Amino acid sequence: MAETKSLSIGSGNVRAFATLLRAFHGKTAVTDQNDGSNESDTLQDDLELSKEPGELADLRGLYAEIGPAGRLDIAALLLLGMDEAADFDEAIAMAGDRDGPDLADMLEMPHAPDLILAGLERMGGKGDNVEAVRPLPESGSRT
Repeated sequence: MAETKSLSIGSGNVRAFATLLRAFHGKTAVTDQNDGSNESDTLQDDLELSKEPGELADLRGLYAEIGPAGRLDIAALLLLGMDEAADFDEAIAMAGDRDGPDLADMLEMPHAPDLILAGLERMGGKGDNVEAVRPLPESGSRT
């Protein structure tokens, strides 16, 4: 039986990253129920780009803290959630070959948090049972 790669970071960190990314992408706007707008206008008004500098700083801090292996895992989960890969092994290979997607790419993708969580779910990470077991590369370098 071939050994399958798994996350080098815990699913809790993946969820924390997705939560911070979601906070960066949007926030619920305060709207009046009787403002006379129709449903499509309300949907458009409900998503406003966040201008809070702390949200981006927190997101960048966590992204740096999870390290290169964790960043590769998040990129692979994003690809897996996008159905770009059949399984996590393929997604890791694709993310490594493409050198991304990185944080800048994810900041441009409003659905990135949902796609990352969808990738985690595809791996069976509904609970906190997906943990760090992927070994470092053979070269032994930790960059």
